[in-house]
Amino acid sequence: MTAIDALLEKAAAGAALTDGERSALLGTPDLLGLGMAADEARRRRHGRRMTFVRVATLDINTVDAMTTWPETAGEVRLAGTPTDWTAAIASVRMLTERAAGRVPITGFSLVDLETAGAPSGGTLPQVRRPDQADQFKTFRNYVALPRLEAFRIEYWALEEAKLQRMPPERELSRRIAVVVGGGSGIGREVALQIAKRGGHVVVADANTAGAEETARDVAKLSNADSVTSAALDLTSRPTIAEALRKTVRQFGGVDIVVNTAAIFPTPAPGTPAEDVWAKTLHINVTSNFVLAQEAGAILKEQGLPASLVLTSSANAVVPKAGSEAYDVSKAAINHLVRELAIGLGPLVRVNGIAPATVVAGSSMFPRDRVMVSLKKYSIAFDESESTEDLRHKLAEFYAQRTITRRPILPEDNANAICFLAGDQSAKTTGHVIPVDGGLPEAFLR
Repeated sequence: MTAIDALLEKAAAGAALTDGERSALLGTPDLLGLGMAADEARRRRHGRRMTFVRVATLDINTVDAMTTWPETAGEVRLAGTPTDWTAAIASVRMLTERAAGRVPITGFSLVDLETAGAPSGGTLPQVRRPDQADQFKTFRNYVALPRLEAFRIEYWALEEAKLQRMPPERELSRRIAVVVGGGSGIGREVALQIAKRGGHVVVADANTAGAEETARDVAKLSNADSVTSAALDLTSRPTIAEALRKTVRQFGGVDIVVNTAAIFPTPAPGTPAEDVWAKTLHINVTSNFVLAQEAGAILKEQGLPASLVLTSSANAVVPKAGSEAYDVSKAAINHLVRELAIGLGPLVRVNGIAPATVVAGSSMFPRDRVMVSLKKYSIAFDESESTEDLRHKLAEFYAQRTITRRPILPEDNANAICFLAGDQSAKTTGHVIPVDGGLPEAFLR
């Protein structure tokens, strides 16, 4: 091995060279006149050959004073600690442009300088928090933002501005409600009110024509995709279960179950009392429990907050003659509400409303029954009057029994039901709200 080979091996190993050894390898370079000194020899592998490279070390703080590029250098190494980071960045950029790829520049790169010399003390100016620094990528003088930061800047601020300009979400938006008895009366008004408040509605009724008509009216308030109808017979568990399954298939779940359907028995003369009572209790009481059972199974599986609202009556607490089966059935509903609240809680709330007589639009007040009641209370009427006009006269009569002297309308009860179904009553369960205009006989005692 020659002396030169020995020096090359020494330099390649990273050992410091004496001035004499440097001179032997490089000769006496004229780089000193430019404020630079020859540093060391470095061997580079090209296939199997080891080649000799002249490395010039430049002070990062004096590069900007250069007027001549060190053409004899095979590599330029930048050293020192920049005193002016802006000038250092400009100097390296100038060197890079002059070298034009012919001479490698090591020691510092634009990325090194821009990252280390950023005003935030070692991080890029684009970094808002130090913990984000490693998420930023750089190439020369380009900075690539993290995806989430880019999303925040380019998209979310715009989206948030749009959201702020949108009206607030309605009370029952994204809620799915099954309204049993929705074909007429209070149930129909409940379906309409839920639609107005942004909910999806399944109108369920034994009267399928009435349910379909209500569904069409609901679609006018929202859209056809937000409503459907279902046949539901309260005396048939399979139809109850199928209506709930249809709701899940159509809308993905159930959040609210309301039942306003019931019967007020008007048996033909000679009908055995036990038949009247059996039918009344079956439809008005047992069916509510079956509905709660079927709905409860779905609600339990969902594991989400939900609400069940049943319909009682002022008759539940006001005793009278002639309507015993109905009145007792509604008293049973009051206690069923409390029982179900315990059994289905804590996620499912169970409440009820107790209306006074609602005549307007009620299927329990057909024309014949209204006329019988008008005659009973000696209220003048003409048989040529429309059914709704006759109902209005009877409703006004009933209203005079109340403190407020105002007829109880389907929408009054629908508003109470929507309150119990929504989040405004999120901490109310096991209670029955009177909607009776103020009946002293029905005051709690």
